[in-house]
Amino acid sequence: MKTITINFDGIDLRVTGDYSKAEKGSDDRINPPCPATFQLSKIFCDDVDVTESYGDKEVERIEELCLEEIEG
Repeated sequence: MKTITINFDGIDLRVTGDYSKAEKGSDDRINPPCPATFQLSKIFCDDVDVTESYGDKEVERIEELCLEEIEG
Protein backbone atom coordinates (compact mmCIF):
# COMPACT_ATOMS: atom_id res chain seq x y z
CA MET A 1 0.00 0.00 0.00
CA LYS A 2 1.12 3.49 -0.83
CA THR A 3 -0.25 6.77 0.50
CA ILE A 4 -0.13 9.79 -1.78
CA THR A 5 -1.19 13.39 -1.15
CA ILE A 6 -2.77 15.14 -4.15
CA ASN A 7 -4.86 18.20 -4.85
CA PHE A 8 -8.14 17.38 -6.59
CA ASP A 9 -10.48 20.22 -7.54
CA GLY A 10 -8.79 22.50 -5.00
CA ILE A 11 -9.06 19.97 -2.16
CA ASP A 12 -6.03 18.28 -0.58
CA LEU A 13 -6.65 14.54 -0.41
CA ARG A 14 -4.64 11.71 1.09
CA VAL A 15 -5.14 8.63 -1.08
CA THR A 16 -4.18 5.08 -0.13
CA GLY A 17 -3.93 2.33 -2.72
CA ASP A 18 -1.88 -0.26 -4.57
CA TYR A 19 0.76 0.83 -7.09
CA SER A 20 2.15 -1.46 -9.78
CA LYS A 21 5.10 -0.37 -11.88
CA ALA A 22 4.97 -0.60 -15.66
CA GLU A 23 6.36 -3.80 -17.15
CA LYS A 24 8.12 -3.88 -20.51
CA GLY A 25 7.08 -7.42 -21.36
CA SER A 26 9.12 -9.78 -23.49
CA ASP A 27 6.86 -10.34 -26.50
CA ASP A 28 3.75 -8.47 -27.66
CA ARG A 29 1.83 -11.71 -28.17
CA ILE A 30 2.95 -13.87 -25.25
CA ASN A 31 3.95 -11.35 -22.58
CA PRO A 32 2.76 -7.89 -23.67
CA PRO A 33 3.85 -4.70 -21.90
CA CYS A 34 1.66 -3.49 -19.02
CA PRO A 35 1.24 0.16 -18.05
CA ALA A 36 1.74 1.36 -14.49
CA THR A 37 -1.42 1.33 -12.40
CA PHE A 38 -2.68 2.78 -9.14
CA GLN A 39 -5.83 1.31 -7.64
CA LEU A 40 -7.09 3.35 -4.74
CA SER A 41 -8.64 1.82 -1.68
CA LYS A 42 -9.34 4.89 0.50
CA ILE A 43 -9.57 8.67 0.08
CA PHE A 44 -9.15 10.91 3.13
CA CYS A 45 -9.74 14.62 3.60
CA ASP A 46 -8.59 15.94 6.99
CA ASP A 47 -8.56 12.37 8.41
CA VAL A 48 -12.17 11.79 7.30
CA ASP A 49 -12.79 8.85 4.93
CA VAL A 50 -14.52 10.43 1.91
CA THR A 51 -14.10 7.49 -0.47
CA GLU A 52 -17.84 7.00 -1.00
CA SER A 53 -18.26 10.70 -1.86
CA TYR A 54 -16.64 10.23 -5.28
CA GLY A 55 -18.11 8.62 -8.39
CA ASP A 56 -16.34 6.31 -10.85
CA LYS A 57 -15.11 9.08 -13.19
CA GLU A 58 -13.73 11.09 -10.28
CA VAL A 59 -12.00 8.00 -8.88
CA GLU A 60 -10.38 7.34 -12.27
CA ARG A 61 -9.05 10.91 -12.37
CA ILE A 62 -7.80 10.67 -8.78
CA GLU A 63 -5.98 7.43 -9.65
CA GLU A 64 -4.39 9.18 -12.67
CA LEU A 65 -3.24 12.07 -10.47
CA CYS A 66 -1.74 9.59 -8.01
CA LEU A 67 0.19 7.88 -10.82
CA GLU A 68 1.48 11.27 -12.00
CA GLU A 69 2.61 12.07 -8.45
CA ILE A 70 4.36 8.71 -8.00
CA GLU A 71 6.09 8.71 -11.37
CA GLY A 72 7.04 12.38 -11.22
